[in-house]
Amino acid sequence: MRKLSGLLMLLWAATGLASPPEGPFLGQQPPGLAPEIFAPGLVSTGLHERDLLVHPDGLTIWYGVMAGPLATVFETRLLDGHWTAPAQAPIHADRAFACFEPTLSADGGRALFLTNRAAPGQEQGTGWTNQNIFECRRGPDGSWSEATALPPPVTTDDGEYFPCLADDGTLYFTRDTADGSGVWMAEPAGDGWSEPVKLAGAVNITDRVYNVYCAPDESWMVGCVGGHEDNLGGADYWISFNDDQEGWSSAVNLGEPFNGPGLHAMSVSLSRDGKYFFFSSRRVTVLQPAADEPLTQADLLAAHGEPGGGSLDIWWVDARVLERWRQ
Repeated sequence: MRKLSGLLMLLWAATGLASPPEGPFLGQQPPGLAPEIFAPGLVSTGLHERDLLVHPDGLTIWYGVMAGPLATVFETRLLDGHWTAPAQAPIHADRAFACFEPTLSADGGRALFLTNRAAPGQEQGTGWTNQNIFECRRGPDGSWSEATALPPPVTTDDGEYFPCLADDGTLYFTRDTADGSGVWMAEPAGDGWSEPVKLAGAVNITDRVYNVYCAPDESWMVGCVGGHEDNLGGADYWISFNDDQEGWSSAVNLGEPFNGPGLHAMSVSLSRDGKYFFFSSRRVTVLQPAADEPLTQADLLAAHGEPGGGSLDIWWVDARVLERWRQ
């Protein structure tokens, strides 16, 4: 254990920390009802970060990282009381393709994610020509299987992405069609899923609804909506609640501070204990107009290495804030 602790200290020293973080959520002070950047300098940096996922046991955190053409999932684990330095998650084994937007089954044994790898029967394109949902299975020894594409009817020649698994195995995802992007749902059937159905207009309120996260108990969902006249930014976060009798309520804009001019909704998630709501946002907090002296190149380089410099960062807030919009 002494060797492990020494290695962790060396790895974290590369990030500027004197010692590895300890405690739940990388030792961060829990937020209140006002959003805060999550783990600044640890998870939220000058890179593009989004899609935070806490494993059911709370001992592993995954999150998406984008840097140029790279789209991957980073992992940090709580070992011997300390969090490991973030590194690529084991589900991203085939690094010739992207691995992004992960979700887990309730027992943590099944991981689904977006990749630009062609599914069987598809021609492999370049960039994001292919958008498919693949999965890995976790073995008894904790290792992950080779990734495989979800079979039809989930996988089609359209683009499918941003999977989200509810506790009962119901799969929610985004599908791009000739009519635009929208949220689809597929109920579990055997080891797979039934024919997906597109959710009603209460959720799919425009032809640009995407990256919808559904709470594990399916009591609410928050998604990204573009092209709506009530948006404050290019795309906003909207919430819909599930009434067992009447289904999903009409989506409501979350408003400020989640949305705002110049902001663009990207993704949200919930901690497994249901206490904290995470969302991605690209907002500038460190580069403010200089009052006295002109900025230097060093100032700009330093700012772009920090959260709040204009890249996507992960924010978190007490999840009770969502009750404000419940009818």
